[in-house]
Amino acid sequence: MSGKQVRLQVGVSEELARRIKQKCDQENLSVYSYAGHLLEQAFIYDYKGTSDQLLAPHIRSAVRQEINQMMENLMEMMVRSYMEAGTARRMVQASLILPPQLDRERVRELERRNWDSTYKELREDIKGFGNWRRLLVDDPFINQADMEEEESSPPSSK
Repeated sequence: MSGKQVRLQVGVSEELARRIKQKCDQENLSVYSYAGHLLEQAFIYDYKGTSDQLLAPHIRSAVRQEINQMMENLMEMMVRSYMEAGTARRMVQASLILPPQLDRERVRELERRNWDSTYKELREDIKGFGNWRRLLVDDPFINQADMEEEESSPPSSK
């Protein structure tokens, strides 16, 4: 922040005044310029902190969206791996029991049945995944901390 400088009187403790004067004597600076510079830096720091507080809920929301998307992708991959592994396991078990030379249509029918059986098993297991996801997304402690932080942040100017 540059421009015309104006004189501003501020009240500080004797200890702080002594430290500022001591620092200025060491650095061969004027108290007027040094204290003004400190005040300007403190204002800029406070202003940036305030703007960070205003952005925090939006940043948190964007991060939460990304995490939800990643969780959806992970869930899809887990389900796909589960289905492929379950079907492959069933097909191997079937190949050990059935005669070695089956026609293609019979193998496809077996694959469909095994896929359906794996899906039925998955429906039970997926309930556990859903509960786990709800625990992460709807955690009352996380949501409470977010609400408290939003309440303590300064209101945005409209």
